[in-house]
Amino acid sequence: MLIKNKIQFYVFFTLLITLFYSQTFSSVHAAGPAGIPPWPSIFSGEVTVDGVPAEDGLKIVGMIDDYVSNPVYTKNGRISGLTVGGPSSAYFGKDILFLLEDVVYADQVPRYLNVAVPSNTPISLTFPAIPLPTATPLPTSTPLPTAVPTVVGPVPVIPTPTPTTVPIGPSDIGPLIFSGTVIVSGGANVEGFEISASLADFPTTYPSVIDSDLKYHNLVIDTTDDDRLYDGAEITFYLNGPGIDPVNSLKSNVTATYSQTKDVISILDLVFVPASPLSIPEPAKEEEVFLKFTPTPTSVPVAPTATVVTLPTSLPVEDEQNESSAACNKPVGNVSLFTGMGNIMTMVGPLIFFIAYRRVRKFWD
Repeated sequence: MLIKNKIQFYVFFTLLITLFYSQTFSSVHAAGPAGIPPWPSIFSGEVTVDGVPAEDGLKIVGMIDDYVSNPVYTKNGRISGLTVGGPSSAYFGKDILFLLEDVVYADQVPRYLNVAVPSNTPISLTFPAIPLPTATPLPTSTPLPTAVPTVVGPVPVIPTPTPTTVPIGPSDIGPLIFSGTVIVSGGANVEGFEISASLADFPTTYPSVIDSDLKYHNLVIDTTDDDRLYDGAEITFYLNGPGIDPVNSLKSNVTATYSQTKDVISILDLVFVPASPLSIPEPAKEEEVFLKFTPTPTSVPVAPTATVVTLPTSLPVEDEQNESSAACNKPVGNVSLFTGMGNIMTMVGPLIFFIAYRRVRKFWD
């Protein structure tokens, strides 16, 4: 019975430790890095409105609850690079709605999934007909009499405003995704360094960490403004760029152009020429640790020695005939049941305590 209880105790303790570690690791995986949003979903494909290909210039956005993506515009009956990404992992598993011209929704409703790397997802969107606005009749106005101006002094000349030139180009270019090999003059090992990029005055992108094969992967470049303002702008690449490492920060002599492309991921090898050798931290050395175990001597319990106590013999009293005594277990008169049991426990109590102590020690050892 003691062995069975001991086995049940170890099984329960093992299950408790396993449950604790599984909950701990699942919480760490879901959290993710603080301050960095999850990867977005990228959609491209055909668009039909009321059964016919969509005309050029129609605005389409992706929505997840209160999140609204940057718009893209139809061209030749298609959309390209519609980027939909929630700001946190709380949006995983929710429906993505596609809204056309802020009026009608598409029949297709995919889910926002947690992916390891972003990829272009082909999709064909079908929208119902866009309802036409109701025409409001204009009120009939009574013509006013023509006033004859009175010229007093010279007539002021009103300057003609100069129109603002709006650049002509595609309304949606990004996101652009780059991957490739990192080449550093002198052959320095830059594993673990980060590659980032900047576009004109737009802030740098989230960096891509260089793997052991000295390659960077899935460096996403996109803007939140009208892409026509950045069409043809130069993209600059950095190794441990601004805000990452002021000592080993390098600018690549290889650049790219922010323009529309048919490739989902562009392969671009980056070359860096440092003016002085890079400061690369040495890997931490593993130290061997030897543990010395000193056995603890096991103390052998010593059985207590029973002490025989001789009680004085009570003298009989003439008025109390029923009184009893237990001096050396020799009754004087009538002995009650409780007095006899007390005498027995006094003699065998130490022996019972010693046997119980030995069985408890044997169970825990």
